[in-house]
Amino acid sequence: MRRLLGSVIAGFATGSAVALLLTVLRTFGGVSLPAELVADRVLPMVQVDAFLNLLAHMGGPTKAKEMAFWGGLAGLVAAGVAAALIWELLRRSRRGGLIATGALVVFTALVIALLWPVLSASYIGLPPAWATAATAVALLGAVTLAALFLRVLQPAGAGAGVAVDGGRRGLLLTGAGIAMLAAAGGLAGRLNADSTFPYDGTRLLVRRGSRQPITPVPEFYTVTKNLIDPDVNAVLWRLEVTGAVSRPYTITIDELRALAPRTQETTLECISNGVAYGLLSNARWTGPTLRPLLDRAQLAPGARMVELLGVDGYVYPVPLDRALAEEVVVAHSMNGQPLVRKHGAPARAVIPGAYGEASAKWLTRITVLDHDEEGYYGRQGWRAGYVQTTSVIDEPLPNQVLTAGTTVALKGVAFAGDRGVSAVEVSADGGRSWLRARLDYAPSATAWALWSAEWTPARQGPATLTVRAYDGSGALQEEAPRGFAPSGASGRHQVEVRIAP
Repeated sequence: MRRLLGSVIAGFATGSAVALLLTVLRTFGGVSLPAELVADRVLPMVQVDAFLNLLAHMGGPTKAKEMAFWGGLAGLVAAGVAAALIWELLRRSRRGGLIATGALVVFTALVIALLWPVLSASYIGLPPAWATAATAVALLGAVTLAALFLRVLQPAGAGAGVAVDGGRRGLLLTGAGIAMLAAAGGLAGRLNADSTFPYDGTRLLVRRGSRQPITPVPEFYTVTKNLIDPDVNAVLWRLEVTGAVSRPYTITIDELRALAPRTQETTLECISNGVAYGLLSNARWTGPTLRPLLDRAQLAPGARMVELLGVDGYVYPVPLDRALAEEVVVAHSMNGQPLVRKHGAPARAVIPGAYGEASAKWLTRITVLDHDEEGYYGRQGWRAGYVQTTSVIDEPLPNQVLTAGTTVALKGVAFAGDRGVSAVEVSADGGRSWLRARLDYAPSATAWALWSAEWTPARQGPATLTVRAYDGSGALQEEAPRGFAPSGASGRHQVEVRIAP
């Protein structure tokens, strides 16, 4: 029993040491935590319905991320204890050391092989090849550190180990483990404070008069897969153009900014944006278009797709014809200022006509493919290539009391991807009659349209306002309601108001 307790203490110290090492590397070197690597490797293989059910059972995306973050760190300590117990069993046999060494080599090789496709993530912006090497070395270092701790704390031989001296060594080792775990916890707290938990999926609360033609950067919606978003070092960052091309090349952020820019207004919408939710924002983006970047690399015959890779390992493949469209921009500025961290600094893609997941942030590599591929969320079954036409009533507010005979201003927004908005209509009688609204702001086919109308309620009682929009081709938005998975929500927004005498 004393040996078993000693193994647990040794495992606790080992796991704490590994947790400290990995949190140091994540905090100061941007190296992915094991929880991040496992999530990036496993979650794309979970089909969309199962993925959403999993998030619901975990209390939503934010709770799921918090559980992954803290659970992942606790899992390192638990893994240390498990490794120590296994080590204890193995060292009792004559060839225990040899078996343990072989098992360690196989385990390390297996982990790196299984995680290899996601090792290129670097949260400080190292180029993918460097990031892969750094992450592999970090994993090797963590396993080597664990092996050294176990070797020292549980040496081979009868009677050896933590409990050999009647518990004093075990007490000291427990204290050391607690100290290392506290240090790891302190760094984890620092990472937690820098995490995406407070802002991922934030829905804009559209208040009276708050919808501006250009969404201020702090109010622009944010959705991210990450526990902690990249904080890219622009000196380290590079943009690679490679794949099925004749002349692959790499440029720096200064070289990117020196290229001929295009400035355009483009509205982005998250595919998980329900009807009248707030994951819809408009900005003015500046940067070179993607086409000349690809032309410089000289596309090879048979090129079919362009894969966009972020420094966080996020990947989205764009069909070649869409990638070559003049509206596709590699943006380095947003609303006239350099991109900020949570919106993809130093550079991101902006892909009009597709949901926001196509506009990969923290862009670091553009790979031309001669075959079809599915991206991070595409493998789950999401279909983000076509934006459903949507329209929203911002004013009046739900349950607002209006006065019969008094003219009321109706206001809202409509959006149809890159097809533009040709008309908006509002009904106050359940769709029996429709009032044509004015398009007050519709700067381009890739941006939203802000609309307004005037309505004078004739009689008191409840009333239901309904809005519908037509895209640039004249097609009417869908009436039938449908949830956002897997290809975006549809349905018409309604607002219930009360008319007082």
